[in-house]
Formats: sequence, C-alpha cells, structure tokens
Amino acid sequence: MVWAWVIGTAVSIVATAGHMAARGHRLGQPIRLAELRGRAAMTFRHNTLNISLTLPRMALPLLVASMLDAHANAAFYAAWMITSFLYVLPMQMSTVLFAVAVGDTRGLAPRLRAALQVCLLLGGAAAVAIAALADLAMRSFGPSYETATPALAVMAIAYFPNVFKQFYVAVARVDN
Repeated sequence: MVWAWVIGTAVSIVATAGHMAARGHRLGQPIRLAELRGRAAMTFRHNTLNISLTLPRMALPLLVASMLDAHANAAFYAAWMITSFLYVLPMQMSTVLFAVAVGDTRGLAPRLRAALQVCLLLGGAAAVAIAALADLAMRSFGPSYETATPALAVMAIAYFPNVFKQFYVAVARVDN
C-alpha cells in the first residue's frame, strides 16, 4: 500500500512537470518572494476558515474514541468513513465553484444553481439511500457494528445542511 502511494506520487510529479513544461513554464525557476508580499493576511483568513470548517468533522472520531469503548468506536468509525465519501461531493463542488467564480460574480448564480442541483440530486439521493439502508450497511460489517446504525443515519441526513454550509462559504469567499 505504501509503495503504491510512493509510486503514485512520483508519477503525479512527473506528469505535472511534463504538463507545465509543455505549457511553457520553466521548471526549477527560483521562487520570487516579492510576489507573495501583501498576501499574508488573506492567506491567514483563508487558512483559519479552512481549519474552522474542517476541525469539527475531523475531531469527531477523536471525541468518540475518547468517550466510547473499542467496539463502539470501531462501529462509529465504519459509519463515519461511509459518510465521509458522501461529504466529498459538496466539498469539492464548492471548491470548484469558488475557483471558477472568483472575479466573476455575475456568472456565480447559474454556476451555484448547477452545483447545488448536482449535490442535492446525486448526493441527496445517496444520503437518503444510506440513511434508509443504514442497518443493512452496518450489519454487513458484523453484528457488533449494528450499534452505529443511528450514527450512520444521522450523519447521512446531516449531508443536506452540510451542502448549504459548503456553498455558503464558497459564495462568501467569492464576495471576499
């Protein structure tokens, strides 16, 4: 597994370097620190926001691990991993929305509408299916994992407010 990660990283670096060279970028060019001046405050605000958005979700398994026994923790972690796949869609769609809409507030509304439709239709359908099949999903890991069925259902339904939170942040960033 580790070697697959190392090889994948190496292939990615070579492919990126090739792509950049083909587009005329000089590789190995020294960094011009003068271009970074004046961006520290903005960078700090963006990173602080990113941490405040990510920390509660990432701290949840640690909190559960500190409060529950090993069996309940394992069951919760399985449920958390299932819903983590679900939460990738709005996170990535909102990131792309910010990237394509920055500097183009006029074009923001149709892009936002399209991204919301994708997240609510595709991800929403998956969230409802996961919540409805939570018992079956958790039983597939074994009988001791059934204790996390309510957690899986709740985290799946929490997908919907998360979509709006992610897109609110993207729109707020576009508006600076």
